[in-house]
Amino acid sequence: MKEYHYHPEYKYFLCETDAHPSPRVPGEYLISANATDIAPPEIPNGFISIFDGTSWNNIEDKRGLHYCKNTLCCYNVEDPTFNDDNLTTITPPFQERLDNQVIKWCCDNNDWIIENLPEPELPEIIEPEPDPDPFENMTVQEKLAVIGLTVDELKSLLL
Repeated sequence: MKEYHYHPEYKYFLCETDAHPSPRVPGEYLISANATDIAPPEIPNGFISIFDGTSWNNIEDKRGLHYCKNTLCCYNVEDPTFNDDNLTTITPPFQERLDNQVIKWCCDNNDWIIENLPEPELPEIIEPEPDPDPFENMTVQEKLAVIGLTVDELKSLLL
């Protein structure tokens, strides 16, 4: 007699083995934990058979590597019934160096694209007008008056 093993958590078909005969009841067989004597149906490519406790159902197999469409982070998904619209199994393109480019998910064609970033707009640099020289149009006497000296006092300081 055959027994059909399934994953303990996600219940998908793993393998088929021979069941062991019962040592106490002749003609009966022991069924292992996480196994059944019900054979799964033929499993088409890209599908997986899940045991619901009484029968097998073929569903699309969504296990494997998935990439986040926003961050490009990679996740290994073990649950075959997993569904998240923000993840894809399509591998993002590899770029050694992205100068002014970014990898983005494009919903229109359901694939990754490499998009050129716009050149940064630099603000216009306006040189400030130099402050006018307040002493520019003053006579020597007026300049000395600002600092509190007369021409005679300046002469005495310089001698």
